[in-house]
Amino acid sequence: MRGGAASRRQVLLAGAAALLAGCSSSTAPVRELVIAGGPQGGSSLRQSRLLAAALQTTGAAGSVRVLPTAGSAENLALLQAGRAHLALCLADAVVRAAWRPTALARSHSALLQLLVRDDSPVTRLDDLRGRRTSVGLAGSGTADTGSDLVAGFTPDERAGLVHRGLRDSVIALAAGRLDAVLWWGGLPPAEVASVHRAAPLRPLDLSGALAAMSRLRPGAYELAGLPAAAYDRPARTPTLGVADLLVCRADLPDGVARAVVGLCLTRAPQLVPQPSDGVPHLERSALVDTAPVPLHEAAADAYRRAYG
Repeated sequence: MRGGAASRRQVLLAGAAALLAGCSSSTAPVRELVIAGGPQGGSSLRQSRLLAAALQTTGAAGSVRVLPTAGSAENLALLQAGRAHLALCLADAVVRAAWRPTALARSHSALLQLLVRDDSPVTRLDDLRGRRTSVGLAGSGTADTGSDLVAGFTPDERAGLVHRGLRDSVIALAAGRLDAVLWWGGLPPAEVASVHRAAPLRPLDLSGALAAMSRLRPGAYELAGLPAAAYDRPARTPTLGVADLLVCRADLPDGVARAVVGLCLTRAPQLVPQPSDGVPHLERSALVDTAPVPLHEAAADAYRRAYG
């Protein structure tokens, strides 16, 4: 059994290596490949830079440039306008968009986190009606998710929504200038963890929002749980999960698509930003699980060749 599994892995690796070796011979390389990343200091931007460095070695592009952005919504706009070739995007942002990109790989699962101070009287989403809540930078996937999350609020009850980056938001939350902070991610990054140590934070249970959110963005969400250790809770906190996908336009050159797939299959550990956010990235068994976003045709063919 173990020998068979090892043999299978060797075949997969050999096939993926062949994809990398042949990626530039099938089509002319792109002169400059542009990746829409994410906010400065964020894991999406760091992961995009790692991918850019790896792609540079494949010959699929003359050069690779990474653009800092506000997040998924801006990334999709750049792709649609032809100003970027690749981007990391949350699946719900893709479903929300007026056009449809294609996918190259599933990167990881992100967890929706709505944080309040532990001493706050807020215990559920409805308690935030009219309260000051940061929903991320304008142009981010988090901002759009936040708008959907409070779709049942009246305009007056939504008046407290503000757009700020994560670091500034959690500092304002600890100081009492905000009542809640929404963000997508895994384990708390350094800027959140340091605030939590000084002014304990508490995530809200968002499982009750799953049905309404799924009606708005079919196929995008799943029920998930924040690990208890993330915010020193006695048990996991139910929340929503969504796939973070590496997406592109359908007209991305086939050679680039095959190069990306080859990297995901053979160099995944080198494409994961460190320190990681505590969730598995680029798992071989989940790379093709990009629903509800279809795979780019060349990427789908590359996976079929690699997996047999």
